Amino acid sequence: MILSRWALAYGIALFALGLGRTALESRMAVDGPDREVTMVRDYTSALSAEILGLSLQATTNWPDWHYHATRAQAVDADAKPLPMNFQAVETGSRVMLTVEPKGQAWKRFVATLSIREFTPRKTLHVEWVHDSKGKIAALVDSLEWRIDLEPTEGGSHVRHQVWARTRGPRARWFARFFPNIFLHQLGMADLGKLIELRRPSPVIPIPQVQR
Repeated sequence: MILSRWALAYGIALFALGLGRTALESRMAVDGPDREVTMVRDYTSALSAEILGLSLQATTNWPDWHYHATRAQAVDADAKPLPMNFQAVETGSRVMLTVEPKGQAWKRFVATLSIREFTPRKTLHVEWVHDSKGKIAALVDSLEWRIDLEPTEGGSHVRHQVWARTRGPRARWFARFFPNIFLHQLGMADLGKLIELRRPSPVIPIPQVQR
């Protein structure tokens, strides 16, 4: 009986100690400085890098592999949509991505993204510029994500990387305790869908000027 009581008291003490430590870590995360957070995830796809590359290159395919995205458009310097035959991204392109959770129109916002690097069938590197409602800006000072494709014997190896710098106590707390979930949502790309997208829309060729 004495041993059982001692074991119970010991268990309660350990539980209280764990709660105290968690509370202390939470307070430190909230009150501490903002920091860089990174995530790397690797995927295997049965699809070729050529097919996956089309999903990355043509903005018409982006809603098929972005969380809650309803539209993606390459735009000019004045944020005006480019013609359909210019909807293939390249290094230096700017894309406006409309995000709207299904049945929640009031949560709609538009994220403006800059293409830092695009190499056909190989790399897409995106940098967040701003968003229309400040949803992302409320959490991070900077955000980038990158997708790399590598051909394999049976398809492709796909690597998804996300980098962000937190802004504010809420972001610091999530980044401290749930970093992958935090970055996975911010990165907006759903790689599980991307690697299964077997019939992406083709890139519309730019008409050649007659000489």
